[in-house]
Amino acid sequence: MATPTKAELFNQLAHACRIINEFWKYCQSNTRNFKDDSDSFQQTFEGNHIAATQAALVTFRESLGGLIQGGRALLEPILQDLARIGYNSIEDTTDAMLVDIFDGMEAATETIQARDWTYANLTTGGSNNGNGTVYRLVTDKDEYDIESGSAVGGTVKLECIRDKHHGLEEGQEEFAIYGSGKDAWDVLDLGTAPSPKGLIYSTRAHDGLLTNPSFDTYTATTFSSATDLNGWNFLSSYANYSIDTANYFRREPGETTGNSLKNTASDTIYQNLTDAAGSLDPSSPAMLVVRYNREVGSAAGSIKIYLGATTETINLASETGWNDARIIDDSGIWYDNFKQDVSGNGLQIKIETTISSGYLLIDEVILVQPQMYDGKWYLITAGGSDYLKNDYFSFGDTVTNTGVIQYWISRLFGRYLPHDTGTPTYSDTPT
Repeated sequence: MATPTKAELFNQLAHACRIINEFWKYCQSNTRNFKDDSDSFQQTFEGNHIAATQAALVTFRESLGGLIQGGRALLEPILQDLARIGYNSIEDTTDAMLVDIFDGMEAATETIQARDWTYANLTTGGSNNGNGTVYRLVTDKDEYDIESGSAVGGTVKLECIRDKHHGLEEGQEEFAIYGSGKDAWDVLDLGTAPSPKGLIYSTRAHDGLLTNPSFDTYTATTFSSATDLNGWNFLSSYANYSIDTANYFRREPGETTGNSLKNTASDTIYQNLTDAAGSLDPSSPAMLVVRYNREVGSAAGSIKIYLGATTETINLASETGWNDARIIDDSGIWYDNFKQDVSGNGLQIKIETTISSGYLLIDEVILVQPQMYDGKWYLITAGGSDYLKNDYFSFGDTVTNTGVIQYWISRLFGRYLPHDTGTPTYSDTPT
C-alpha cells in the first residue's frame, strides 16, 4: 500500500469532517433538523403511548449524540497517520500528536481554515466599587487566535462572589467566571454560552513571583547603599531612587501607610528571576504589569519594562494618576519567546527609565501567570479601590465556525491547528 502524502491525509481528514459536520447539521442546524422536528413532534403528543414514545425519543436523541461524539474515533486514525507521516511524530496519544502536527505546520507555514472568532471588549459593571483591570489573552505563542473555546462563543461574566468582608484579604477577591446565558443541554443543543465554570482571584503584586514587588521592604526611605531595597538591584546608582510614603498606588494588607519607589534620574532596577519568590511554569504565559505615576513628579522621558527578552516602552507625556505599563497580550509573554540567561543569572525583570525632567513614581510590579478559562487566559488586577461582592465584568464573543476541520478538532479534541481566515494551505472542501 502506498504511503499517503500530507495533502492526501488532509484531504481524507476533510472528507471525514464533512461526514460528521453534515450529520451534525441535520441534527441541529438545517432548515429541517432533528432537534426542531422532535420538539414539534412532542407538542402533538396524545394517547396512552406518550410515556413510551417519549422514552424512545430520548434514547434516539442520545444515540445521535453518541454518533457525533463518536466522530473522534473516525478522525483519530487519520490524525495519527498525519502526525507520523507528515510531521515525524513519535508520540503515542492523539492529543500529543496534535501538538506535533501544530508545531510541524507552524514550522512549514501551513494552515487550515480558521473558525473565525471575534473577541469582544470587556464591559465593566455600572456600579463596580473596584477599579482594577481585567486582562485577557486570546492569542498563543505563535500569535494565532486561540480557537479551542466554546462552540458557540457566547457571553461570559466575571462576578465577584467573595470580598474582604467574607474572609479574604483586600485585593484578593474571588470571582466566578461562567457562561452568562443558556448552558448546553446536550450534544445537540449547545446553548448560547460556554458551559464551564471557574474561579479567578484578583491579583496584587505580592501574589506574584517577585520578591518585594511593592518596595515595602527597605532599610531607609533615603538609600545609602546598594542593598537598601530588598530583592532589587540598581544598574547604576542607588542614589537615583528613594521611597515616597505620601504617594502610592495601594497599601498592602496590615500596613498603616503605603509607599512607592521614587525615581529621580535615568537608571534601571532589576531582579533576577532566580532570586525571586516563585518560579515560572513554561507551559503557561506570564504577564508583567508595572504601576507608574508621572503626574506627581511631572516626569518627562520614558519607562521601558523587560520580561526577559520581551520589552515594552512608554513615552511619558500627559498621563494623569496611576497607569499600567504592561506586557500582557502578545507572543512575547510565553517562556520560549522571552527566555534568556543574563550572565548566568537567568532571565531578568527590569524597569528602565529615561528621565529628562521631574521624577517618576513606581509601585506594584506584578509578575504572574494568568488563569485559563475556556481556552483563554485571564488576569484580574487589584485596583486602588477593592472589589466588592457583585462587582462584575462581561463580554460576548462570536464565532462563525467557518473552518470545518478546525471546528471538529476543537470540539472533539479540545485543540486547534494553525489557521488562516483567507486561503489556507489545506482546504475544508474535499476532492
